[in-house]
Amino acid sequence: MKTDFGGLLSLLLTGMKANRSSVAHHCKQDTNSQVWSDNDAHGSANKTACELVAGGLYRISTILDTYNAISEKTPYDNQEFKQFVSCLALKAIVQKMKDESHICNIDEGIKVAFGAASQIKKDHCNNGKPCFLCKLDDSYDSCNIGNNSNVKTNLENLLKTKGSEVNNALKDITETPGNAGPSLCDRLQCLSSRVEALKGQPNSTNAKEFWTDKGEVADLWNTLSTAMKTNRSDEDKCKTMDDGTGASGTSGRTATDPEKKACNYLHAGLKELYKTNGAMATPSPSPSANGKLLDNPLLRQTVGCLLLHAYAKKMKEKSTCVIDSGIVKAFKAFDDNNASCTNNGSCIKCEWKETDYDNCQITTNGNSKEPAKNKLDQVKNKIDTTAKDNLKKINHMDKLCDYIKCAAPKWFYNQKNNKQAASSGTTKSWCEFWNEGVKPTLENMFKEIEVKGKTNTNYVTCQGFGDGNPHSVERKACIHIAEGLNYIKNIKPKGSGASGSTITSPNDKDKQLLDRAVACIALNMYADQIREKSKNKCPIDEKRIEKMFEVWNKINNYPCPTSGGNNCFECKRKENFNGCHLSVADALVEKNQSASCSSNDNRENVKTELNKFLNDKSKSIPQVKDTLSTITNMSNSFCTKMQCAAKQYYVKKNSPNGKSTDVKWEEINDVVKDELTKLIGHITNHGNWDSFSTHCNDPKWNNDTKGEITAKQKACKLFASGLKYISQINDDQQKDTVPLKRTMMCAALNLYADQLTNKSTEQCPLDGTKLEQAIKYAFEQYNATMRNGTPSQCSAVNGPNSCFICNREDKFHNCQIGSKATDKVKDNMDNLLDKEDQINSQPKSNTPTMEQTLDKINSKDTFCTQVQCAIKQHYAKKIKGKTFPNGTRPSWGEMKSEIERVLTDLLNYMEKSHNQSDAIEYCNDEVKWSKFGHKGKHTNKAACLLFASGLKHIYTHGNDHQTGQFKGPSFEQTMGCLFLKEYAKQLQKMAETKKKGQSWVHPLCDIDKGINHAFDKSGDIMKNVLTECNNGTDGISCFQCKLNEGYDNCKIGDDDVGNKAKDLFEGESKQNQMEKTLENTVCPILLTDLLTPFVPLAPVSIGLSAMAYYLWKYFGPLGKGGQRFRRSPAEIPGPSVQEQVFDHVQQDSSHEYRLVKERKPRSAPTRTKRSGRVNRRTIIEIHFEVLDECQKGDTQLNQKDFLELLVQEFMGSELMEEEQVPKEEVLMESVPMERVPSLGSVFMV
Repeated sequence: MKTDFGGLLSLLLTGMKANRSSVAHHCKQDTNSQVWSDNDAHGSANKTACELVAGGLYRISTILDTYNAISEKTPYDNQEFKQFVSCLALKAIVQKMKDESHICNIDEGIKVAFGAASQIKKDHCNNGKPCFLCKLDDSYDSCNIGNNSNVKTNLENLLKTKGSEVNNALKDITETPGNAGPSLCDRLQCLSSRVEALKGQPNSTNAKEFWTDKGEVADLWNTLSTAMKTNRSDEDKCKTMDDGTGASGTSGRTATDPEKKACNYLHAGLKELYKTNGAMATPSPSPSANGKLLDNPLLRQTVGCLLLHAYAKKMKEKSTCVIDSGIVKAFKAFDDNNASCTNNGSCIKCEWKETDYDNCQITTNGNSKEPAKNKLDQVKNKIDTTAKDNLKKINHMDKLCDYIKCAAPKWFYNQKNNKQAASSGTTKSWCEFWNEGVKPTLENMFKEIEVKGKTNTNYVTCQGFGDGNPHSVERKACIHIAEGLNYIKNIKPKGSGASGSTITSPNDKDKQLLDRAVACIALNMYADQIREKSKNKCPIDEKRIEKMFEVWNKINNYPCPTSGGNNCFECKRKENFNGCHLSVADALVEKNQSASCSSNDNRENVKTELNKFLNDKSKSIPQVKDTLSTITNMSNSFCTKMQCAAKQYYVKKNSPNGKSTDVKWEEINDVVKDELTKLIGHITNHGNWDSFSTHCNDPKWNNDTKGEITAKQKACKLFASGLKYISQINDDQQKDTVPLKRTMMCAALNLYADQLTNKSTEQCPLDGTKLEQAIKYAFEQYNATMRNGTPSQCSAVNGPNSCFICNREDKFHNCQIGSKATDKVKDNMDNLLDKEDQINSQPKSNTPTMEQTLDKINSKDTFCTQVQCAIKQHYAKKIKGKTFPNGTRPSWGEMKSEIERVLTDLLNYMEKSHNQSDAIEYCNDEVKWSKFGHKGKHTNKAACLLFASGLKHIYTHGNDHQTGQFKGPSFEQTMGCLFLKEYAKQLQKMAETKKKGQSWVHPLCDIDKGINHAFDKSGDIMKNVLTECNNGTDGISCFQCKLNEGYDNCKIGDDDVGNKAKDLFEGESKQNQMEKTLENTVCPILLTDLLTPFVPLAPVSIGLSAMAYYLWKYFGPLGKGGQRFRRSPAEIPGPSVQEQVFDHVQQDSSHEYRLVKERKPRSAPTRTKRSGRVNRRTIIEIHFEVLDECQKGDTQLNQKDFLELLVQEFMGSELMEEEQVPKEEVLMESVPMERVPSLGSVFMV
C-alpha cells in the first residue's frame, strides 16, 4: 500500500498546483464574504491556500476508474479507495501547509476550499460510480491499519519521503510575501490577521494582549532595548558608511560619531533579535490561542523588525544629527554577517525599507485598514523612551568639532529635502555650504564683536583679567571673546521670537546648531590669533584664554548636563582643529562644479575653510583684522605698555615654561632699580641739559617773567634729557629687557615729575602749575621731534624697537604688575625713587637729591626773579593759599603797606650809630680809604658803615620766615636788598647834586667807593650773620645782595619794580631824610673842613702870630706893670661840649674823625717833638667849646684865650705835620661870608 499511497500523493501534489486555475472561482472571498485582495498579504495567502486545497479536491473528484478485467476488476472499489487515500493525503498536506505558513494564517482559505468540496465533487465526479467527499473535519489521527500502523504517522513519513515534491507543491504558500517577504509590510499583514484570528478563540488572553504594553510585543521590546543598552559594542562595520568616498579615494566614508553610535545601537538590537538558542532554533508550529506567538522565530523576527524599524524611525526623526546612514548601515551590516538568513523557513531578513513601514496598511476587522505602525501605539512610549535615552548618547558632542560634524550634514540634508526655510529643495555644493551656510553667521558675529567690544567694557566676566587695567591687552581680549560668546548664546532658531520659543520650522534648530558650531569654532580660532598676535607684544597665557571661556560660561550659561537640547550649547575653549573634517553622504552634496563654485572638492577641512574667513585677504572678514589690531594696540594705555613689557620680559626670561600670569613686581624689581639709578644720574647731571636748548623755547611762555622762563627752560631740559635717555635704551645683549626698561623708566620719569611738582606747590619762580607746564612741554616737544624728525626715529627704517614715545602720563597710578594688588607700579616706583633719593643724600654721592634738583631749577638767577618770587610768595601767604584774583599776579599796590614797612625798618636801622659801629669790621680798611684823599676817605668810610649796617639788617631780618615749601630769600630780605640798592643809587645821585651847593653836604662828598666796598663785603656779612650760610650762597635763603644785580624792566604784575622803588625815595619825606643823612652822617661840613684850604699857609701865619703874641706878652706887662702869669691848660669845668652836643644831636650819626699828619719832605729839617701835655685838647674839643658858647649866645670870645689856644693847638697838632694835599683839592675860590654857614649849624641834622 505504501507504493499506492506514494503514487497517489505525487498525483495529488501535482494536481494541487495544476488545477488552481480550474478552481479559482471557489477562492474569491472568505467565509464572511470578505474578498481576498491580492494587495493584502493575508488575503493573498488565503487565496493561494484555498486554490491549492481546492486543486487537491479537484484532483480527488476527478479520480474516475473504469472496469478492466485485468487491472480493475473492481473499479468501484478502486475509485473510492483512491479518492479516500487521496483525501487522507490532502488532509496531511493541508496540515503541512498550515505548519509551513509560519506567519500567514491560512485557515480561512482552507475552510473555503473544503467548503467547496461538495460542489467540486458534484461538478467533476460524474461517472456514476461512488465518489468520496473529502471533509476537513474528519479526523484520522487515531486511525490504524493492519498491525496498529497509524495512518497519520505513515502519511507524515510519506510526506517527508516526498519532501521535494511536497515543498514544490507548497512553494506558492511558503513563499507568499506574507510568509517570506521580503516586504515587512506583507509579513505584518499576515501577522496581524493571525493575531486577530486567535483573539476569537477561547482562552485567547495572549492574542488579545499581544500588541499592548503587557503583551508579547512589549516584552520583546524590553528584550531588544536592554540588549541595545547593555550589549552595544564598537562594530567595525559601523565605522564607515557606504554612501561616500573615504580619504585618499578609499571606499566608504568615515562615519560621523552620531552615525557610528546609531549603527552600533541598532546592530546590538538586531543581534538580539536573531539570536538563536535550543528552543528557538527552528520555527515552531502555529501556536494555539494560549500559546506565545513570538515563540515562533519567524514571527518574533517579524515583530522585532517592526519594533526596530519604529525605533530607528524615531531616532532619525528626533536626532539632532543626521544618522540615516548609520541606520542603513546597521541593517546592512547585520544582514551581511547573517548570510544564512535568506528569507527561508528558518529566518526572515530584517531590512531597512522605510516605505514598507511608513505606507504599510493592515486589515483589522473585515475590510477596515489602519497603518501597521499603529499596532505599536501601546508600546510607543517605551520605544520613545529608549530612543530618547539613546539619542542623548548618539547626539552627545563633547568636542567642538563634533558639533559642526553633526550640524553640517544636517544642513545638506535639510536643503535637499526642502526642510530649510528659503531653500529650493535642491542638492547644495560645498561652496554654497561655506558661503551661504557659514559665512553670514561669522560676518554678523565679528561685526557685533567689533561694535560692542568698544563700548561694553564693564563685563563682570572680564573684571578679573588684565590685572586691574581696563585697557590691558588681556582685558580687551576677554571683552572681545565675551562678546563672541554672548553672540553665540543669543543665536536663535530662524524665525523664532525673542526668546527663541516660537519656531516656524522644526528644522530651524538645526540651523541654530550649525550657526553656533561654526561661530564657536571661529571664535576659538580667533582666540588662537589673539594669542599669536600678542605673543611678541603682550603674551597672553593659554590658561588665561581658557579661563575667559570658563568664567563667561559659568556666569552666563545655565548648566544643562542632561538636557541635550540645542539651547544648551556651551562654547568651550578648543585650540586645535587640525583633525576636524566633515563627513557628508554623497547623496546630499552636489558634486558638479559651476561658475560660482570653481573649487568644490576637498572642502571638508573645517580649519582650512574657516581660516579663509579669518586670514585670506580676498575672502577674510575685515572685522577680524580690525579687532585683532584693537586688542593688541597699546598706544592708548601706558599701563598696558608697562604690563605687557613686564609679561614679555618674564615669559622670555623663563622660557619655555614662563607664563605671563606669573609675573610679579619682585621679578622685575632689580632690573628697574638698576636702570633707575642710571636715569636719575643722567637727568640730574646739568651738563646733559645744554643740548636741549632748542627743545625748550615755548612761545606760550612769553607771558611769563624772565625768571619763570629760565626756570621752565631748566625743568624742560631736565626732562628732555630723561626722554632722550629712555629713547636710547637699547640693550643688544638683553633685548628682552628693552621694552621693560623703557616703559618703567618712562613711569619713573613721570613719577619723578609728579614728586617735583608736588614739592613745588609754593615754590618760585615755578610753582607746581608752571613746573607742570614746563614738564608737559618737554614731553610734547621732544616726542614731536621723535615722530617728525628727519628722519623720524619712529620710522620703519629704524626698526620697531627704535621708537618709544614716552608721554606725560597721569592715569597709571593704580597700574599693577601681576595679580597682586600690592604690586602697584606707582607705590613700588615711588619706593625706589625715595630710596634713590636717600642714597643721593649721602655725602659721597655725586647725584643731586630731588630737593637739590628742584632748587637748581628754581634758583633765583636774577635779582628781578628774586624780587618777583618774594612778592609772589609773600602775597600767597597773605591770602592763605588762595589763587590770585582772576588768575593774575599780585601788584605792587596790593603789597604797598608791607613794602613801605620794609623800607622804613631798613632806614631806621641804618641811621642808628651803634648799628653802624657794629659794622666797623667790614669797613676798617685804612689802606683803601687813604687812597681817596682827605675828605674822600672819611665820606666813603661813612658810606660803607651806613650800607654795611643795612646789609646786616637784610640778612638778619625776615630770614626766620623760611619754612615749609617756600624757597628763596624772604620777602623782607629781598625787598630790603632792593631798597638798599635803590637807596644807594638815590643817595649817590643826591650827593652829586647837593655837594654843588645849597646844602650842608660837603663839596668833596664821595661815597660811591664806600658803597661798593660795603656791597663787596656782602658775602662776608651774610656768612657771619647767618651760620647756615657758611658755605656760601645757595640761591635760596643764603643769597648775597649784590649791587650790580639790576632790576631794570622787572615787573610785578604790570608795575615796574625799579620805578616803584624809585617813587618811594622821591617823596619829600624821603628826600629830606636822605639829605640829612648826607649832611649829618656821610658828608657833613666840619670846622676843620673850613680851615682845610689854609693848611699850606699855617706855618707862616702861626709863626707870625706866635712872635706877636710873645712880644706882646713880654713887653706888655713891663710897660704897664701888669701881673705876669701863665695860663695853664686846664679842663673846662662842667660837661664837655661834646657831651652836650650828643644830648641833642642824633646819636646814630658818625662822628669819628682822625686827622692825618702832614708828611714833611725828607729835606725838611726835623725837630724834636715835644711830649704831649696832660689834658691836651684836640681841635675837635675846641670846636665843641666854640659850639657850646655859640649856643649859649656868647659870641664875644676872649680873643686872647682863643688865639692862645689856636697857637698852642696848631703848634702841637698833627695838622702841622706834612700832608700831601693834591693841588686840585685845595679850594681856591673865595667863599663869600654870606654863604658860609654858622658854626652852630654845622652838626645839626
